[in-house]
Amino acid sequence: MLISYFDANGDWDEQIASICKDVAGFIVLATEIEDRHIQKAIEHGLGRQPIPVVLVDNATSMVDVDCVVTDNLGGAYHAVMYLLNKNHPDVGYLRSKSRIDSFDERESGVMKARRKFGISEHTPLQRIHVGISSEDAFYDMAKWLDDGGKPLSAFFADNDIIAAACIRAFKSRGYRIPEDVSIVGFDDMPVCTMVDPPLTTIRVMKSLMGMTSMDLLYQRIQDGTHALSDERIGVLRTTISTHLVERESAIGYHSEL
Repeated sequence: MLISYFDANGDWDEQIASICKDVAGFIVLATEIEDRHIQKAIEHGLGRQPIPVVLVDNATSMVDVDCVVTDNLGGAYHAVMYLLNKNHPDVGYLRSKSRIDSFDERESGVMKARRKFGISEHTPLQRIHVGISSEDAFYDMAKWLDDGGKPLSAFFADNDIIAAACIRAFKSRGYRIPEDVSIVGFDDMPVCTMVDPPLTTIRVMKSLMGMTSMDLLYQRIQDGTHALSDERIGVLRTTISTHLVERESAIGYHSEL
């Protein structure tokens, strides 16, 4: 097994040829890859390579390629339903300014849960747009509060980094977590147990995604099939379920007397 890194600013033809040399197939960690990147890779030689490719943590309908993804929509849906079932009147969305397909799917899950719970479509979703890094998310959240923003009692965050940064911002402005604001993240990263209070989140089954990807790639190699360059081959999209991990950042809603 070889691990290779790809420099988007480098020579694409040379890098693709080098990666594909002497390998029977490869897996792409595609979390932040967009359709335009896939199209560029195909144009620069990937489409001519007679070897199977599996994308992990992203999917595309642009080309025929196998992929293994997290159930982003379902995970976000269950996170928001978890908060709504704790009697919160509505759930806001700590939305990353940087958009990838996974985040868009999670946003769809938020909207689906609100519809399922009977929240009127005329009631706008409280979206707070924050940067993707911890520093930017903290700054943007704090500024929103300083500018007079009035938060709902519960929020779902695009990921744990954003959730943890926003917890710090809320606390720095006098809000208690979870007594005043409950927050649920996504990913179950190590930061979840480092933040105060520990973060309730949606666990991504990373090990299962990796094993499933390897199994799929191995089967393609054994069969001698590669969907990317053979239109007769059916494409497999495998979705891995998520799991809610309860910690201490979310509690039931208590209206002020």
